[in-house]
Amino acid sequence: MRVLTGIPGFDEITNGGLLKGRTYLVLGGPGAGKTIFSLQYICNGAISYDEPGIYVTLEESVESIVTTAKSLGWDIDSLQAEGKVRIIDASPYYSPVVATKYAIRTESVLGEAEFEINSVIDIINKSIIELGATRLVIDALTPLIIQYKTLFEARMKILSLIKALKELEGVTSLITAEVIPPNWESTLFGIERYVVDGVIMLYYIRVRGERIRGVEVVKLRGSPHSHSIHPFKITPKGIIIYPKEKLTWDEERIL
Repeated sequence: MRVLTGIPGFDEITNGGLLKGRTYLVLGGPGAGKTIFSLQYICNGAISYDEPGIYVTLEESVESIVTTAKSLGWDIDSLQAEGKVRIIDASPYYSPVVATKYAIRTESVLGEAEFEINSVIDIINKSIIELGATRLVIDALTPLIIQYKTLFEARMKILSLIKALKELEGVTSLITAEVIPPNWESTLFGIERYVVDGVIMLYYIRVRGERIRGVEVVKLRGSPHSHSIHPFKITPKGIIIYPKEKLTWDEERIL
């Protein structure tokens, strides 16, 4: 069974959307559009497909996420009031005094033992039951995992998170994560792309003095998909992908 993202052009390059119940990684560097892509997936689900969604923010404040959604024409306040979308503030960066209703807060901060990945999983499970959610976004992976002192421990926590998400029956999840340019194959912890069901790469690169955007479906387990890099734009209504167009560039001339 397929889950339509509603992102113009994306469902075409994935042969009809994402596979229901799977976990996907959305990769990209700074400014690539990971948050907008993820918000669009959640809001489209609530508005167009009657599929409630949960957005877990670990990097930006709730206020920033709401502002971004509104700037793209999505009335996320109404969606939250109607129980169609829930934003969970799980950022370890902010003080407990700014906690919102759906916030994970202890007196600890990033790097302290009390800030534990299981706290995030617990509140996700509770919210899924309360909303009947079938869409989930975790934005982003890095703040949740970087607190662990060894690479082995970080990798074990990633595996634990992915296992927990795969056990969420009927929930299709996106996780955003950073790549390490100029090597677009590299991620911070080295295993992220291997343990998920699919990998979506968002490029925002400078070629011959001009910034261009592209999207590539690197991996989509169990489904045929485009193997090309397609251009996309971020418009006042969100991301638009051009599935009939392809991007190529000379890597030696990327600045």
